[in-house]
Amino acid sequence: MQLTGRSDQIESLELSIKSSKSDLIAIIGRRRVGKTFFVKTVLGKRIFFQFTGLHKSSLGEHLDRFSKALKEQFNLSTVPQLNTWFDAFDVLKEHIQRSRIRKKKIIFLDEFPWMATHKSRFLTAFTDFWNSFASARNDISIIICGSAASWMIKNVFRNKGGLYNRVTERIELHPFTLKETELFFLHKGLDLKRDSLAKLYLVMGGIPFYLEQLRTNESVDQAIDRLYFTKGSLLRIEYKELFSSLFDESKLHETIVQMLSDHPRGLDRNQLLNRTKITSGGGFTNILEELEMSGFITAYTPFGKKSKDSIYKLTDPFTLFYMKYVLNSNLRSTVHWSYLSQSASWNSWSGLAFENLCMMHIPEIKRKLKIEGIHASASIWQHRGGPEMQGAQIDLIIDRADKTINLCEIKYRQLPYVITRDDHAALLLKMASFQYYTKTNKAIFVTCITSNGLVKNQYSLDLVKNEVVLDDFF
Repeated sequence: MQLTGRSDQIESLELSIKSSKSDLIAIIGRRRVGKTFFVKTVLGKRIFFQFTGLHKSSLGEHLDRFSKALKEQFNLSTVPQLNTWFDAFDVLKEHIQRSRIRKKKIIFLDEFPWMATHKSRFLTAFTDFWNSFASARNDISIIICGSAASWMIKNVFRNKGGLYNRVTERIELHPFTLKETELFFLHKGLDLKRDSLAKLYLVMGGIPFYLEQLRTNESVDQAIDRLYFTKGSLLRIEYKELFSSLFDESKLHETIVQMLSDHPRGLDRNQLLNRTKITSGGGFTNILEELEMSGFITAYTPFGKKSKDSIYKLTDPFTLFYMKYVLNSNLRSTVHWSYLSQSASWNSWSGLAFENLCMMHIPEIKRKLKIEGIHASASIWQHRGGPEMQGAQIDLIIDRADKTINLCEIKYRQLPYVITRDDHAALLLKMASFQYYTKTNKAIFVTCITSNGLVKNQYSLDLVKNEVVLDDFF
């Protein structure tokens, strides 16, 4: 298969491999984002040795598989008994020393966190292998990879022991953008219309493994029905495995995700604590951090506020859709999605999901607005209002260094969006409320972001300064 996008990540990996010193390269990204595929596609036969950790397996099982990997990859008849990870890395060290390969010897340790089982001392042994052997040479590149991004950050990047500040290159793989999703399907021979691509993105996001499941002989709606709404369907099973594979105490993570799915506009820290009944403290902070690092939630700082006032939103498209429509769905119907996609519920929910999609494509929005070279921050804003002025909620604010604010109105419609007299009045009220409560003296440009364009009429011409459409995301 052809690798889609990832040009910056490929360049970073290749530059590290070509360096004149040994490297410790860490690759992180959420489950199913394509980390293993990325490494194997870019490096291929250049990999000197590779091993993949086993989920919920014992030290003995890991060492047994490591021994077999040594036999197979180095064509050995026997391998000394491996009783500890120190033994395992000592044997690997011997074969590196015996090797006549002059180029970098690339060692790929996939699902790195799963190797660090309880009392295995894996991390201690690996640290010793790197500090006392690999880092002293100039011909080794070790690539460590893991879906549990929070574990990687806590135990590798923020390690306070022997691995402190040892990672020489950190590469993050993110879900595909809409443009990359389109290219992915073109590589597969699927020429999907952009409105179908957008619908698919709302349902599963830009996760390569999920997108790979589409068949050439079915529509997007048929694929959604098959993958979510049939007994034993792949993505229904995927969700059940998702949290337990990433977090040790996954029930607490799921509790927060469930709560945020019930509040699509988001909740602040105190609201989450009150509603979930989880005890405040470092543990709660860690859970939020782990969910954010793993790509499930996003913390948005409202315009004019500080980070302590952040609003947490569930933003992973796959999880959002699953929690809303799949979790409690009845599988008896054979046309579940065909019916659901025409419902009022979908029309309402897809509008919120499209707002989320827009927040994931801020660089594309800035490009359309021709402000790529201007420092700008994206945020949200809401105010309950008071006796002197009504409150308002704004989907997206782009606060620019050129003393300008793009106040964005986001609409997901099957047809071009028509600003009516009532819509015009509501937008004027939003502007007035925003100016009143924020006291901003910046120029405000009303910007419409729509799925299928904006109808030009007296109200749009009077108020809208900029327009962004779905095609601009590609």
